[in-house]
Amino acid sequence: MTDALDTRAVTPEVSKQPAVEAVPQQKSVLLDTCVLARLSLYFEACLAARLQPGCTIDELHQSMRELQLCSRPGDLLASESLNDGRKTWMALVAAPDSQYSYSLLSQLETQVLLEERAVDALLLGKVPFRLWRNKPLRMQTEIDYDGEVLGKWTDLISTLETVINVQCIEEADEARPSDIVDVSNILSRHLVLDPIDLYLYSCAVFTMVDEVWTDDGDLRTLITGITNGHFQSQCHAMEAALARLNEKFASGEFTWPRAIKP
Repeated sequence: MTDALDTRAVTPEVSKQPAVEAVPQQKSVLLDTCVLARLSLYFEACLAARLQPGCTIDELHQSMRELQLCSRPGDLLASESLNDGRKTWMALVAAPDSQYSYSLLSQLETQVLLEERAVDALLLGKVPFRLWRNKPLRMQTEIDYDGEVLGKWTDLISTLETVINVQCIEEADEARPSDIVDVSNILSRHLVLDPIDLYLYSCAVFTMVDEVWTDDGDLRTLITGITNGHFQSQCHAMEAALARLNEKFASGEFTWPRAIKP
């Protein structure tokens, strides 16, 4: 007697393939002066509170109270500025594969802010307020420039480099200051911007970044208006002039950068 044939359907074994992880989209980002200043303030507060970047504002305040640092300059404890700096830091940590850049002009502006912060820390609470606001007096105040300004700028960039790729635009081979000024001469025919914002936006346009991270409300409003098509005639004129200036603008790959508040 032969064995009966088992006619039940057999479910084929399906091999389980490993899930494919989504590859994070790389983008290019220009960090403006406001963003760098907020980051430097947050990093300085973290250092003073003996905490690592990423700590919350409540943790900063608690540590400063324990270390009796509440008498430091008011801007160091300003929750809004610190919170903006922390939010920017967390946004950078969340997108480490993007390419970030800044301008030499933003470096100079940030260094001026670092100098003013150092002078404020030296004078605030030690001289009458009417004298503290006096610029000649502030100019006569000696600070450790190498440590308080140049050193803190170096620390800022070094801290950023622990989590992201960041470079100075003008130090890149393809972005000379004269090239950026050429773009500025085109944009200024059609846009109303102060010289600093004009130069920074021209940096973003010339290097064809995807986003400009800025806390400047006026600049962000203008950039958003351009990307949303509110200035079509001006954009067409600028795009034509840019294409005549440099062939990379005529390749069809150029798009106006978006403005982001991190």
